Amino acid sequence: DTKHPLLQISRGSNLSEKLLFAWRREQGYIYFFDREHLPGILSQIPESEQEYYDKQLQFLIDWVRGKPMPEHDKSKPFPQGPIPFKKSQPFWYCNQETNQELVCWTNRFAWLPGIALAACRRKEKIASEAIFRLIDNWIASCPVPVRLIEWKERPWKYWYHPWAPLNTALRATNWMMTLHILWDSPALNPERFARLVLCFRQHLIYLACVSPRLDKGAKGNHFLMEMEGLLNASLFPWMQESHRGREIALSNLVRCVNNQILPDGVHIERAPGYHRGCAVWFAMPLILARLNKWEVPEEVYYRVAKMLYFSLQCVAPDGTETKSGDNSACRDGWHREQLLARLTCQKLPVSGLKPAGLVCLVKNLPVITYRRGTSQVFPLATHFKYGGFAVARSSWKNKASYIFMKLNGYGGGHSHADFLSFNFVWKGHLVIDERGMWSYDDDWKAISCRLACSHNVLLLGRRDMFEQKLDEMRNWARRPPIVKVTEVVCNIKEGKGMIAAGKVRW
Repeated sequence: DTKHPLLQISRGSNLSEKLLFAWRREQGYIYFFDREHLPGILSQIPESEQEYYDKQLQFLIDWVRGKPMPEHDKSKPFPQGPIPFKKSQPFWYCNQETNQELVCWTNRFAWLPGIALAACRRKEKIASEAIFRLIDNWIASCPVPVRLIEWKERPWKYWYHPWAPLNTALRATNWMMTLHILWDSPALNPERFARLVLCFRQHLIYLACVSPRLDKGAKGNHFLMEMEGLLNASLFPWMQESHRGREIALSNLVRCVNNQILPDGVHIERAPGYHRGCAVWFAMPLILARLNKWEVPEEVYYRVAKMLYFSLQCVAPDGTETKSGDNSACRDGWHREQLLARLTCQKLPVSGLKPAGLVCLVKNLPVITYRRGTSQVFPLATHFKYGGFAVARSSWKNKASYIFMKLNGYGGGHSHADFLSFNFVWKGHLVIDERGMWSYDDDWKAISCRLACSHNVLLLGRRDMFEQKLDEMRNWARRPPIVKVTEVVCNIKEGKGMIAAGKVRW
C-alpha cells in the first residue's frame, strides 16, 4: 500500500529502497524485543547454546567462502541451494527427500534465529550474508504460482499435505525473528528485503486460506502454530493484506483457545510435552496482541494462564520433562513456565531459575493479571479430572519425590490410548520411567516400562489384543481403545498425600 503513512515519509529511488528505509525507521508495530535490547539478549544466552550456534554459523561462513555445503542431516539441515522446480507439481518445499523429518527440519528454519544471534554477536557482514543467502536459496527453490496471491483462485487446493501448512507457519515465525535480530545488517539490502516482503505476503495468504480448511474444528496443535505463523506474517502494516490476515489469525486464536484448552487447563491432546509447547504457542500471539492493542477477549488470557498449573506438574523436580506419550525427556530450564508466569504475574514455586529459551528473547512483556479471587497457589498434589492426570510431589525442591500418573483420556496421536501409566521419582532419583514407543511407530502395539538402570526393559503386553481390524489408511484416527482403564480413583488429602489408582484391562 504505497499510500500508507509510513511509506509516504520514506526515502528511496524505488519501492524496494522505500520499504527498507521505512521499516528500519519505524516498524509500525511492537515486536517481542526492541532493537536496543539485542546486546542484553546476547549476554543472556547460555554458553552451551552459544558454542553450538557459533559452530553452525562457521559451517555457513565457510560455505559462503567457497567450501562445499556440509552434508545434509538433522544437525545441519541447511537448504542445499536452488533446485529445479517442477511446474507440473507445485510443492512448497526446497527439497523432497524421503526422510520426512529432515524435510520438515529444513523447511521450518527453527535453527535460524539461534544462528542469527551468533551472527549478530560476531558483527561481520559475511556472517549475516550467510544467513540471508540461505533464505535466498529457499526462495529461489520454491517459486510460488502467481494465482496463490490471488484470493479468488482458491490457493488451498494446491497444498493439502498435512505438514506443509505447519512448515510454512514455522518458517514465517522464524524468518521474522531472524529479520528483527539482523535488522541493521549491511547484508540486508533493499532488493533482498523486498523479496522477503513478497514471500511473507505469500505465506500470509497461504496460511489464511489453507489452514482453516484443513482443521475446521481448530482442535490440533498444527492449527495453533499455523495461527502464530499467520500473525507473524501479517506484521508489516503497509502490506495490503496485513489487516485481514491479522483478523483471521486472532479469530483462529480464539477458536483454538475455546476448542483446545480443557476446563482444568490441560491441552486437549493430553500429552505433557505438547501441552508445554502449546502453552507457549498460545502465549506468544497473546503477547503480540497485548503489545499492539489488538482486541482479544479477556477470557482468552485467563484460560491460557490456567495452563501453567499442569505445565509446572509436567516437569519432574530435577527440571526434566516427564516422559509420557509422544515426547522425550528434556531439561530446558523451565523456560516455558517462566514465560507464562511472567506474562500472568504469577510467582513460580521453583527457585533459582535462570533465563532460558524464549525468556531471553521476550523483553517487551505486557502485564496480564488474574481476575480477583483466583488462587495463585500451586498445590503439591493435583487431580486434573478433564485431562485425566494425577500428579503429586513432596515439595518443589529438586530433591523431592514425585509421581506423575495418567489415569484416562486419549487425546490423539501424541498421547497414549486409555491405559494406566506413570513416572516415579524418589528423593530426586528416577525409579520408574514410563517409556512408550513413538506414536508414529506403531504406538498401539507395545508399551514398555524401564525399571531403573539395573533392570531389564519390562514389556507389559501387546496392546493390539483387543484391536478391531480396520483399514489403517482410512480409519487410523478412529482406532478403538485397545486397553481399557476403569474404576479410576483419585483422592487428595491436603498435607497428607494422594491416592490414585485404576483398573487396567489389556
